[in-house]
Amino acid sequence: MKVHNSSIMPALFFIVFYAIAWTFASYLFDPSVPYDAIEALNWASNYEFGSPKNPYLVGAVMLPALFFNKLIPFDFYWYATHFLAISIGMFGIWLLSLRLFYCHVMAFFP
Repeated sequence: MKVHNSSIMPALFFIVFYAIAWTFASYLFDPSVPYDAIEALNWASNYEFGSPKNPYLVGAVMLPALFFNKLIPFDFYWYATHFLAISIGMFGIWLLSLRLFYCHVMAFFP
């Protein structure tokens, strides 16, 4: 099944809006970052990028936070990267449901 560009635009608009809205809401209304953010920053600063018990990608994603800490606040970077990952997952689920059901209504975006 081929997905037309016109059918992707409403989905992308919703997903981008979702990620931006939740990033700013979390950044503005949550006064502190979770403990996992400090742990991921510690992994990035030591170039460990995780352990077998914890995911490896989190430390690698947090590595730019060390280099751009003067330009982007750490808590904003933490929330932006997480909601970017969530939005990529949402787009993948939308494409999967569109491919399985062949229907835009069943894929949530009319």
